[in-house]
Amino acid sequence: MKKILYNFLWLHSILTWLFIFFIPVFLYKNWFSLSEISYFISLTWLSFVISMLVWDRIRYKGGIRILIVISFFLEIWILCVWTLDKNFLFLFLFSIIYWVYNCFFWLTKRVLFVSSTEKHEVWDKFWNIQIIAFVLVKIGILLWSYLLGNNHYDYVLVVSILLSAYGVYYFVSHKKLVKNLEEFSQASPVSLKKVFLFKDRLRSKYIFMLDGPFLFFESFFWLLSLFLITGQSYHKLWILVVVLAIVFSVIFIWIKKKIDKVQWQQLLYVAVILYAFSWIFRWYVGNLEDNYVIYLLVLVIAFCTSFFRLVFNKQFFHTAKSVDTHSYMMMKSYYSQFFIFFIFWVLALIFYNTKWSIEISLMYVYYILAPISLLFILYKPLWSSQT
Repeated sequence: MKKILYNFLWLHSILTWLFIFFIPVFLYKNWFSLSEISYFISLTWLSFVISMLVWDRIRYKGGIRILIVISFFLEIWILCVWTLDKNFLFLFLFSIIYWVYNCFFWLTKRVLFVSSTEKHEVWDKFWNIQIIAFVLVKIGILLWSYLLGNNHYDYVLVVSILLSAYGVYYFVSHKKLVKNLEEFSQASPVSLKKVFLFKDRLRSKYIFMLDGPFLFFESFFWLLSLFLITGQSYHKLWILVVVLAIVFSVIFIWIKKKIDKVQWQQLLYVAVILYAFSWIFRWYVGNLEDNYVIYLLVLVIAFCTSFFRLVFNKQFFHTAKSVDTHSYMMMKSYYSQFFIFFIFWVLALIFYNTKWSIEISLMYVYYILAPISLLFILYKPLWSSQT
């Protein structure tokens, strides 16, 4: 089982850092406004929901290997659609394939991770995956920086297609690798009625609604800010992302040794407060001109965000392993997706009507997110609800 996870991880990590991760930058460089990028994020939530229904039924019929193969085909389709003329029709088609890919990749990754981990191993396994991802991310970024920095998009396409084709071949030809996923193949598909009626004492539903949009604020909006900070230079963005990834890894090594010695509820409070400060710092960076102070704050932001994500993810996976695992993971996807659609649709309309510059728009968003992020404190640890 671990072999499946690691092979899936290393291939997709390189592919993601060759192109997928930098999609917001590519959209911006192709003259799409922040309003249109927000529209892109919210546009096809329905396709994601439909994809989840399809994904769940393929999984139920024992098709984990099929889901893995589909995820690699979707990588190829994303790159192929990107070659089309950059207009509104392109934005619509690209958003559909992007959301379908997100569904099949992230849900499959969660299944592989949780199914290869015992409850007492969650933290150590999460640590191992972060280290592997760190190394592979470096390989992906190095390739990306060289190819995109020299305008070799065709090479990116060829390399990505070759890696995806290898992924398809590997998982098609190794049928025995996925025979020990009976738990997830036997779990019944989650109905929409069950989604609407979902409720627990951990306030999970509301946290899922909150977390979905924040993940895209981190991955889309903050990446755009970093690109603007580096003077819209691919090479400088590469250096900055590498440094931040190193900081993340160092933080993880330090936290791993200390995190289990702290009372969990207190740890969550500290993580959430630091996370709120990270959004204040993101807002403040937009007012600065001194590059040394800017980059120092960017490192502080990386620390605060990384610390929060590590604590939050540990709590999520620990809870998932302690309840109906499959259902709990599906609930996160459904509720996160609905609020991603709602929040970014509203933002798309606001940005379209205000005509603010992208820098000012991002500063206002970060300023508003700081107090909202404190709501993550409401996520109750599972063990506190059982006492």
